[in-house]
Amino acid sequence: MTLEQVRRLVALGESIHLEFKEAAYALPETFFETACAFLNRDGGTILLGVKNDGTILGVQPEAVEAIRNNIATQSNNSEKLDPACVLFPTQAVVEGKIVLCVQVVADSQLHRTKGAVYDRSEDGDFRVVDPARIAELYNRKKLFYTEGTLYEHLRFEDLRADLFPKVRRLMANRNPEHPWLALDDRQLLAKAGLFKRDYQTGKEGYTLAAALLFGQDEVIAQIVPHHRVDVLVRRQNLERYDDRLDVRTNLIETYVLVMEFIGKHLPDSFHLEGTTRVSLRDKIFREVVANILVHREYTNARPTTLVIYADRVEAENANVPHHGSGPVQLDNFAPYPKNPSIAKFFLQLGRVDELGSGILNVTKYLPQYVRGAVPRFVDGNIFQTILPLAVYPLGVVADLWLDRLQLRVAEVDQQAAQQLAVGESLRSHLDDPERLFYELGTSWMRKGHRLNLDKTVPDDEIPDFAEWQDTSPPQKGNRLLSVKLRHFAATLFVCLEPKPLAEVMQLLGVSSRSRFKTAYTDALIQRGLLALTLPDIPSSPNQRYQTTQRGQEFLSGS
Repeated sequence: MTLEQVRRLVALGESIHLEFKEAAYALPETFFETACAFLNRDGGTILLGVKNDGTILGVQPEAVEAIRNNIATQSNNSEKLDPACVLFPTQAVVEGKIVLCVQVVADSQLHRTKGAVYDRSEDGDFRVVDPARIAELYNRKKLFYTEGTLYEHLRFEDLRADLFPKVRRLMANRNPEHPWLALDDRQLLAKAGLFKRDYQTGKEGYTLAAALLFGQDEVIAQIVPHHRVDVLVRRQNLERYDDRLDVRTNLIETYVLVMEFIGKHLPDSFHLEGTTRVSLRDKIFREVVANILVHREYTNARPTTLVIYADRVEAENANVPHHGSGPVQLDNFAPYPKNPSIAKFFLQLGRVDELGSGILNVTKYLPQYVRGAVPRFVDGNIFQTILPLAVYPLGVVADLWLDRLQLRVAEVDQQAAQQLAVGESLRSHLDDPERLFYELGTSWMRKGHRLNLDKTVPDDEIPDFAEWQDTSPPQKGNRLLSVKLRHFAATLFVCLEPKPLAEVMQLLGVSSRSRFKTAYTDALIQRGLLALTLPDIPSSPNQRYQTTQRGQEFLSGS
């Protein structure tokens, strides 16, 4: 988990999906009660070294290793968690103090700790003793998490024995001391939750998840006859395809085959993270491929598809929306696993990071792979992932707006504005700069009103395009934007490249530092459109202000 993610969680405060615990020198006694509750409800994150009110206390450096080891070993012990569920903490340094982060993915099985069942609410963890409530939890999981469907007559011999050595190599590469490495094949499947007992009927057997991960092809075809991943290239032949990969095998090998096909058809680009050279293509598409495999609803007959077009990649997988439908908003989305056992298994193999990292990583790396590109994720009965491969820049329209806002910026700032990607809804106006100028301004008016940046009622203030065209060129910007909105837009344009506050004020021609901060920069920061480059040291002489991805989307009409 990144420092930025930890900061965001701390700012959100405790909730049904987030727990803070003090852990200066030892693992808190209530740790496994919370872990059990998260497993039984919707999953969540435990931050160790944080007070209930969000104050960062930290874990003492000399205690970190012991706490991490305790979590990893005890979570694999069925006396602590039954069934066992291996948890691997990560760490981040916040305000100079160590915070341990433990993500607990909701599971398709009912868990106990010390023989007791725990559940989670907004008020925290609570013990469940009523048999009817326990049965309700069990049935909820059984109905929602179809990967846990038990096949009493699915035998160990129906699984691919040759996959186990591959799985162990992948686990060892990620963690040479992984506790599952010492287990035999049957024990490994049981620890992974792929073999289970139905506590209502007493039946035992391997699950749908076991068949999907390890099953022989003919076995998978009998259990899930509609299982298919269809990968197409449609650059020239849009009705059929230029190339195709039709995959109907286990998920472990499906991942490899799809990644190889993508590598064949999409260019690579390298990026330095510190001193390490990484493949941007792999960084992005390992997340996309893992997501369409891990989070698919496998009882739905619709095939999973990934289509490579000339200007975009679109991926779709059957889904059961858990928190409503519609576009995913990064600032408030709540990730959840459709197939917890499959998700956890991919995590052990190093093919996914913590829950929710896929969307965050794609959003982080795509603009570096395709400058200005913004991914789009849509939740619903079909989960959609749309990644632009071509971006349509604002170009001359950015110059027009810089002129109307009376901004005289350096060449690097002008280029950054020109390269902003035009929002999809405005691309039909790319051949008409004046109309695009108008549509962009009206989008700022509507967004400004929606974000409470400006009190103007849009429907009463937006001029008709034909009427607006008759306005003299110097007044065209003023007809669309109030003085306040012009300052907001100008601030976002100026800060596309990081700048100190004094330079921002100079470029905008303002003199009152306190008034400008309160009325403009602080308001933009609160709405996620602007950010400090050193948020932990607000008064640093090296502090800079930078327009965020959301701020860029505001400017480009996305």
